[in-house]
Amino acid sequence: MRLLLDRLILVRHGETAWNREGKLQGLTDHPLNETGRLQSLAVAERLRGRGADAVYTSSLRRAVQTADAIAAAVGRDALPLDLLRERDVGAWGGLTHGELRERFPGEWDRAVTGEDLPLGGGETKAEVLRRMAEAIAQIERHHEGGRVVVVSHGMAIKTLLCGFLGLDVSCSERLATPGNASVTVVEGRGGAPRLVVLGDSSHVGVLQTLSTNSTR
Repeated sequence: MRLLLDRLILVRHGETAWNREGKLQGLTDHPLNETGRLQSLAVAERLRGRGADAVYTSSLRRAVQTADAIAAAVGRDALPLDLLRERDVGAWGGLTHGELRERFPGEWDRAVTGEDLPLGGGETKAEVLRRMAEAIAQIERHHEGGRVVVVSHGMAIKTLLCGFLGLDVSCSERLATPGNASVTVVEGRGGAPRLVVLGDSSHVGVLQTLSTNSTR
């Protein structure tokens, strides 16, 4: 994949209750919890003043809430795009890794060794990459050469990175999942994409300050 943007800033949404409990969410539409709301403010402050031509977001609520905070900080509207949603994990949704190993042992073993399965009857990684690539192509048509923030999800972001790095989608099993409200930066300038920041959550360290101020 090529990248026609100058800079693509990928942000994973803030924390939800199911994130805290270690459950796969997929397309289940949970809002941010209190920690997630604070995380969204923290990442918004990190991006304030950095310059963004647009803010796009997955249409799932947890991403929209994160994007709204960022959009307010950079002076843009958050534009929802269904193609940026998380991977559909079908019947795996709402289960922890331990529960998945117990209930779907065969499917679990095949998935963790890199086989590209439609998890729980949902999407394959190849399908996720195709729609994420189409989302980026749509964004590029409006903002070629620009700097764009995209708020999406852990599995979706990892799969897209495999495409940018020119690797098979199975590489996502070897990539650490970006933390909630983390920032990943890919530079393009019309050539081969260059990954310059991966899953940076250092800004979340301001959470204690935000939490203290919110109780005053």
